[in-house]
Amino acid sequence: MFTQVERATRDGRPALVALDGPGGIGVTAAALQFYAKYKSWFPDGALQVKLSDPDRNEMVPAGEALNGTLQNLGQAPGELPATMADRSSLLRRLLSDKRVFLLLNDAVTVSQIETFLINSPGSLVVATSRAELRGLRRLGFKRVRVGPLNAAHSAALLDASAERAWDCDDQTKAHLIAVCGGYPLALNVVASLAEEPSPGRIIKRRLERGGLELFQEDEGNPVRRPLDLVYDNLPADAAEAHRMLALHPGTQFALEAAAVLFNTSLDDAEERLRVLTRKRLVHVVDEDRYEVHAPIRVHAREVLAADPELSGRTIEVVRRVATWYLKQTVAWDQVLSDRWRVSPLYQERAGLPEDVDVETRREQRARALGALEQERENLLACVRASETAGLDELTWQFCEALWGLYHLHGHFDDWIDTHQRGLAAAERLGNRLAVMHVSAQLGSAYFAIKEYSQAKECFLKSLHVAIDEGHDFGQQSAWEWLGKIYRELNEIEEALQAFVKSEEIVRRLDSQDQARALALIRLQRGRTYLKADRYAEAAEEFYGALEYFAGTSEIDNEAKARFELAQAYAGLDALEKATETGQQALALFSRDGSSRRKGEVCRLLASIGQRQGDHTTMIDYLGQAAQHYALCDPGEAEAIRQHLVELDEDASGGSHGS
Repeated sequence: MFTQVERATRDGRPALVALDGPGGIGVTAAALQFYAKYKSWFPDGALQVKLSDPDRNEMVPAGEALNGTLQNLGQAPGELPATMADRSSLLRRLLSDKRVFLLLNDAVTVSQIETFLINSPGSLVVATSRAELRGLRRLGFKRVRVGPLNAAHSAALLDASAERAWDCDDQTKAHLIAVCGGYPLALNVVASLAEEPSPGRIIKRRLERGGLELFQEDEGNPVRRPLDLVYDNLPADAAEAHRMLALHPGTQFALEAAAVLFNTSLDDAEERLRVLTRKRLVHVVDEDRYEVHAPIRVHAREVLAADPELSGRTIEVVRRVATWYLKQTVAWDQVLSDRWRVSPLYQERAGLPEDVDVETRREQRARALGALEQERENLLACVRASETAGLDELTWQFCEALWGLYHLHGHFDDWIDTHQRGLAAAERLGNRLAVMHVSAQLGSAYFAIKEYSQAKECFLKSLHVAIDEGHDFGQQSAWEWLGKIYRELNEIEEALQAFVKSEEIVRRLDSQDQARALALIRLQRGRTYLKADRYAEAAEEFYGALEYFAGTSEIDNEAKARFELAQAYAGLDALEKATETGQQALALFSRDGSSRRKGEVCRLLASIGQRQGDHTTMIDYLGQAAQHYALCDPGEAEAIRQHLVELDEDASGGSHGS
């Protein structure tokens, strides 16, 4: 591998290498060792992308993998493109002038890897997989098969991994090496036996009991037999903890989650994990957070299956752990907003007090989003585990609690996956309010990725249930969303009628939030008029929305209303009003920190400057727009810069001609 990559990278083009080998053989370790040796080749750093969960034989959706990668590159979650194709294009633009080490871990299909192919000379793309992916050859990948270590290298690794000298004879140690079959993971785990008072006796006893079978590779789990050596020597409570870790929804977990899983105290859970960590069966990620590698999880499931008492309580354990995660998720989600919810868990607790100051609210919100993001894979796995266990009540409630995270951070694949499951669960339960709510949340996901027909279907379902149940708020929300969908489908009159029906319900409800709800409807109706080039009607609606939002704490909505009003003024040729209103919107978006929105406003102000014949203003705002787009859409930024170059060339040509 080293020689091939060395040669390819020096050719001044992206090097493409495919590493494959069974779990536990050290494929990822080989790639990381290469990066460590040649780190200076990649001054812009390294990116590691998880493409599947080998433990559960599930692929990570490409859109989610791209989401995480783009965030690691500094892109704001709320400003990421919605579609996979656009995210892939953004990744290529961001890395086009970089020299990076891009590690694509645990690929299952060639199409997963194609999504991450970059055009970055001097970069290296390494794709790892359990077996050879033949289609990679046509893409220019060089295959390197990672095989077992030989006896000498195995012995060296075994000694290096042991924290004390081996107290056993050479023959016993040689037998131990043979059992490990050259797998680095197995050698690292059995090295923990060196810490035992009499490792030689332990190994001999197990070898005698296992006979020749111990040296035969298990095709289902090649590291099973060496792991058995360590597992058989665990204290009873640690052995039970190892088995129970097979029932945790994800591979990473916090100490508190382990205590819930083990159904014991924090101190007892910590002690069990301390034993498993010393035995290399659990890896410490950071303070109070742990991880179990996939081959070890496979072993945990195998020994769990051999424990009829514990395996018979699987649903009970899944319910206990999922319920704990759900309550945690509800607590975090309530910090994000006070939107209306259906789940009874939201009635048991309140969000932030109303008198909390803005800065504290912002900090708490960021902390809640960080916690949700950290546990996102576990929460997705909880939804799937709950569905599999027939725990429909938990399945749909997770969807409601996760909507805030998915909406704010653009996790569209997870959003649609969980909500399809949650909607089916709610329908099986006959919980009509849950069906109404989850189908609406699913529809908003389809709307975000511009799948408008599917979004329409979801909101019509939500509307019909709301009508049947006499649920006014559900009807009002569905009509408002249907209005937005009709607008995107260019069905302008249908959109306006939907907003009328939404407004009628709001006025009938006469709630304390009525003024705000009416302002939002006016904002949506104004956008509809704007799309139909009905500028006077649009301006009237935006001005009405501003009467509410101006001076409130809702800076984002005030900024949007001013930006839309500036567009309406521009359409009416009221260019001075358009400029003034656009500048007000820009100042508000600058406070809110939205790069994309600032770029959009600057482009509008540039176009107004052009129409006024003010070349200097146009150039200035285009330059600002390019700077803002550079933080969220490098392609758009480059297009604007190219336009500026052309304008400069035209101006130079004109001056030469005069």
